[in-house]
Amino acid sequence: MASKVRSSGSLVVQLAQAFGSFALQILVLRALGVDGLAVFAVLYGLLVLSSAVVGGFVGDSLTVLDRGTTPVRAALEWWLVVLSVGTALLAGAGVLVWNAVAGGISGAAACWFVIVSVLFLVEEVGRRWLTAVMRFWSVIAVDVVALLVAVCVVVVVGTQENITLTTFFVAIAIGQLAGVMTTIALLPLDERWLVSVGVADRRAVWEFGRWRAAQQLLRPATLTVVRLQAVFVVGAAAYGRLEAARIFIAPAIHVISGASQYLFADLARDRRAVASRADLVRRTDRRVASLSGAVAAIGLVAIGLSTTLGQVLVGDDVELGVPALVAWLAFASATAASAPYGALASVHGDQRTLTVLRVGEALASVVLVAVVLGAGAGAVSAPWAMAAATIVAAVAVRRHVAADRTASGPDLVGAPGTISGPGAGAP
Repeated sequence: MASKVRSSGSLVVQLAQAFGSFALQILVLRALGVDGLAVFAVLYGLLVLSSAVVGGFVGDSLTVLDRGTTPVRAALEWWLVVLSVGTALLAGAGVLVWNAVAGGISGAAACWFVIVSVLFLVEEVGRRWLTAVMRFWSVIAVDVVALLVAVCVVVVVGTQENITLTTFFVAIAIGQLAGVMTTIALLPLDERWLVSVGVADRRAVWEFGRWRAAQQLLRPATLTVVRLQAVFVVGAAAYGRLEAARIFIAPAIHVISGASQYLFADLARDRRAVASRADLVRRTDRRVASLSGAVAAIGLVAIGLSTTLGQVLVGDDVELGVPALVAWLAFASATAASAPYGALASVHGDQRTLTVLRVGEALASVVLVAVVLGAGAGAVSAPWAMAAATIVAAVAVRRHVAADRTASGPDLVGAPGTISGPGAGAP
């Protein structure tokens, strides 16, 4: 019963985050058009990319390692500061490169983007902390506060002057700051303490966090590179229309994220209860079928609503073409087929092999997209190319897990509350 509550709570959190991202990008589309959405999507993708690194490295480490000990907590603080500032500076460098090649981003927007990057990452770690102590509804409250504050800023500015890309980054920065303050207020009292970083056991966090960061980095990194390829090859307007279709399918994609968090815990329990690796693989096959079916159902509903609700949301100037919606649904379904096998490999300690396979998937996706775009297939071919690479990788991971009888590792990697610390729940 408790596992079902955690599963549904994790899913609700992801859907709430999906709604926030969906609402924000719809506002961008309505205010800045498809060209503006294309640029915003690339920059927002960099934020997601950064949060994947910091969330995997710091967020998963604070969940699994004993954050109640002073050396571990000090290391978590140290890595959060270093990675947040470092990735924010890299994101700023990315903006400079973009401007050198394509232009279109003002100095003010670039500065606010760097500020947003730091706040975005700190808030993401705060969300992970609340998840680690099983306060799922508190995470939703943080997301709602951040979204409402950001939207209010955009609306207020819009009544006084023209809305620009800078407006959205100012709004997001203020919203994320409100989210950070809400997170601190909602954390249990026994979680709100700091220590001197001079006693940090940085190596302990590094040994665990690097693999989780690498694995969570790859998919958003691939999407960011694909976005850049598409914008430069087919243009911002053409890719902006494809991105509008992705926004509409996004809830189906976020279902996978919510399910993946639960799969770690569930598969680890299966590992302790089921002796046969073949039985574990068969159980995972059933999870793949269930998750893929759920994603397909949500995606089909979204496609069915696209001709009515879609036009209300995105406006009459943007057409949510069925081919683009189907392409993104294919990518979401492929990801749903891949995620459970990746979770199974992780709980068996196959971190290095899984990372190598994910790197291969990312490289294959980028190369395939470059080939199809270069052949003149159009922007809609990009999700199909990524879906093909993801399916091949899913098959490879499944075969590896089914065949490998020597893998060993921790009973559970990455599930909320696994190793006790102050306020952590039992698995």
